[in-house]
Parts: sequence; C-alpha cells; structure tokens
Amino acid sequence: MLTLDEKARLIDIAVKTSAGRRRVAAGIPAESHVEAVTLLARAEKAGADAVVSVTPYYARPPQRGLLKFFTDLASRTELPFLIYHIPGRAAVSVTAETSRRLQSGVLISKTPMIILPWYRGL
Repeated sequence: MLTLDEKARLIDIAVKTSAGRRRVAAGIPAESHVEAVTLLARAEKAGADAVVSVTPYYARPPQRGLLKFFTDLASRTELPFLIYHIPGRAAVSVTAETSRRLQSGVLISKTPMIILPWYRGL
C-alpha cells in the first residue's frame, strides 16, 4: 500500500508528464477523511484537472456518513469532483437514495472503467 506522500507524488508525476496534453483526474483514495482532504489539496496544488474519490476502503460508515464525506470533500474544491464506486470492492456501497442526494454536485460511476464528462454539478 502506498503512503500518503507516495500517492501525492504520483499525482505530481502524472500532471507533469501530461504537460497539458491530457486532462488528469487525480485519484484521492484514502483510509480516512483527513487523508482524503490532504490528497485533495495536493491534487489541486499539482494542477490536476479533476479529482476522483472512492468510498473509504476500511471504514463502513452509514449512508449519512458517506453523504457527509463526499459533500465535504466536494465543497473543498472548485475542480470537478467524481465518485468512482465499485460495489463489489467497496467496504460499503452507495445506495440509490444516497446517490440521488449526491447528484447536486458530483458524478458517480458504477462502471469498471471511469469515462466521464468534465462538469461541475447538474
């Protein structure tokens, strides 16, 4: 498993390597909210074009916790904020109701590959 600094370094490398030729959606996978916030800030500082978050992979928060987790992260950035959700691999799934409530500012993908438009909210 990568450390927080290693994850941030990979974002830096991706942004520098793309050199504006391709958009970079920086993954901010995290075990905790604090780690996700830190990676989000590092992605912005590196110059990422968007951020992609997943459900916390060890914690099993209730749906209201997921809602707070994702809405807080999305509120901390002007970048497009995407949720990449793989129900079979997540510690907790995003329910249809939570997904509906999140639609105010984020996009959720339940596909194995993330190919999403760049946008901010609906």
